[in-house]
Amino acid sequence: MRVEPNQLDQLLHPKFEDKSLKEAKVLAKGLPAPTGKPPLFSRAAMLSAARDRVLSSTHYIWMAPDCVRYPLYTGMALPWKRLCGEKIVLASVRNRLDLSMVVVPDKQIKPLMNAIGEQLRALLAAGTIPETEEALWTGIVKEHPDWFEFRVLPVEKQLFTFLL
Repeated sequence: MRVEPNQLDQLLHPKFEDKSLKEAKVLAKGLPAPTGKPPLFSRAAMLSAARDRVLSSTHYIWMAPDCVRYPLYTGMALPWKRLCGEKIVLASVRNRLDLSMVVVPDKQIKPLMNAIGEQLRALLAAGTIPETEEALWTGIVKEHPDWFEFRVLPVEKQLFTFLL
């Protein structure tokens, strides 16, 4: 069976009668896509999902795949206490957040997810969304500065080196 190009166009670009369009009920409205990279709000969500699966940890850590430049081995003992305290640990490079590694204490996962949800709801109600995940985290940091501890680094993706 062969599909002619005009048939494909009909399927992908359906035509509606004007009368039907006027009588149609709007079910939902979306926001236009942001320019540039699409927003990624995965770090906190992934940490929350990890917490739901592994309830026995005291801290949850998200690391970018290219963050670790050293070989790691199963059972390797690292001094995690250097990064695992009472606050969320982020790196700062030249006064910008470096989200290549995020360390969140167990007790901060739910408040963090709630704060992100509130911020996203407020932004969506205003008809905007943050262009980057960094913009979202920056808003959370401004709203809740007492939740965070920063490690000032000269270059990105080096927070892991505090463990070596």
